[in-house]
Amino acid sequence: MTVYHEVSTCNFLEVLLFHRSACEAADDTLVELIDYCYRKFSNLVRKCEELPDGESIWPDKVEGAKELLNQTKDEEMDQQLAEIEYKCSMTCFSLIRFITDHLEALPLPIVH
Repeated sequence: MTVYHEVSTCNFLEVLLFHRSACEAADDTLVELIDYCYRKFSNLVRKCEELPDGESIWPDKVEGAKELLNQTKDEEMDQQLAEIEYKCSMTCFSLIRFITDHLEALPLPIVH
């Protein structure tokens, strides 16, 4: 449940930080957000490095109905967790993009 709240919060921040005024109002709090995004990027890179050659972090194959029905609850939860983590990492890319779009109006600790 915590992971779901995390991704919802990331999405909400993505909507807010699209606007310049929200970035300016966030002040030094953005330092913590940038650190959070950095940790998400590092985790994503680590997971990609652990994959065998030729395998993607986001599998392209679509599972059939039989495979989905035969999944255990743990496998289903693991799959959902991996999907949420991936989407949260992708949202962090948007957050950093919005912060850099308004860089000239942000305080000095963010710029350096």
